[in-house]
Amino acid sequence: MTGYNKSNEISLRKYRKRRNKAIIIAIIFAIFLLFIILAIFMKSFNFNKVSTSIDSMSRHIAVLDIDGEMSDSSDSSYDHFWLMNTIDKIGTNPKNRGILIRVNTPGGSVYYSDELYNKLMEYKKRTKRPVYIYMEDMAASGGYYISAVADKIYANRNCWTGSIGVTTGTMINVKGLLDKLGIKAEAITSGKNKSMGSSTEEMTEEQKAIMQALIDESYERFVEIVAKGRNIKIEKVKEIADGRIYTASQAKDLNLVDRVCTEDEATSDIIKENKFGNIKYVLFSPPKPSIFDRLGFVDSYIKKDKNYKISKELNKYNDLIELAKGGNFISISYISNIRK
Repeated sequence: MTGYNKSNEISLRKYRKRRNKAIIIAIIFAIFLLFIILAIFMKSFNFNKVSTSIDSMSRHIAVLDIDGEMSDSSDSSYDHFWLMNTIDKIGTNPKNRGILIRVNTPGGSVYYSDELYNKLMEYKKRTKRPVYIYMEDMAASGGYYISAVADKIYANRNCWTGSIGVTTGTMINVKGLLDKLGIKAEAITSGKNKSMGSSTEEMTEEQKAIMQALIDESYERFVEIVAKGRNIKIEKVKEIADGRIYTASQAKDLNLVDRVCTEDEATSDIIKENKFGNIKYVLFSPPKPSIFDRLGFVDSYIKKDKNYKISKELNKYNDLIELAKGGNFISISYISNIRK
């Protein structure tokens, strides 16, 4: 007969207590996780969403939003390829009477700005229908480039616009820092200008001239677009196209905007001007991210946050060192560095 062992019983009780506690914590965590998933799932539905299913018998003006920086960044709400495809589809609908674009952007990629401008011009030429712009909070640089396509530009009185110009963005040289840290950077290239823009080398005068020529060509195109769209002489456009931001009223005085008003006043004016009568404004918007997309974003955010907290001291120069690894990736953009 085995003797009674009190210490074993106490250990067993402790084990069961820890196990039960672990089970309770796991259940609570599972319930909490379920609530998060349900919340994300519910948020992915927009119960007040404006329908984009157009009755073939219904005359309409299509409303599109250009919102956020015009880039392929995951941080921007701008969806270039969706916009391009949607404009094509709108143009094939015989009951469509025009497009109203609500612009709220500091600008962005030269390529995206020009592609979208050309797509809207194509729509106008093919359908003989008008395009209108309503500038909301900001319609700067690439945002104005696109706006120049409009038959008429309306702007909210609080809008900032203009910033007609081109930039490479800030080019950083970290050679001095690397020397201080004892880090030597070298690059083997096929020509003296192949490493132009490197963050670890001084830019030569020749390289600065090369970059300026790239900027100047994009700038001349911007000026031509504005001159054509607003019926202003090129010389006059260049006087006001020095990159500065204009308020809505200043832009109106310079003939960059036709009317400063509310959105309701703009939509009423469009209908009245074209004698559209009984017509609908139909909002087209890109599909919402799925629950799986949202969960993927949460996962990447958690990983990023975890890595960020590893060591503040070790990461003191991390941004500059990371920049030195890859160099300056230069992007010539129609974008305003000043944001509201």
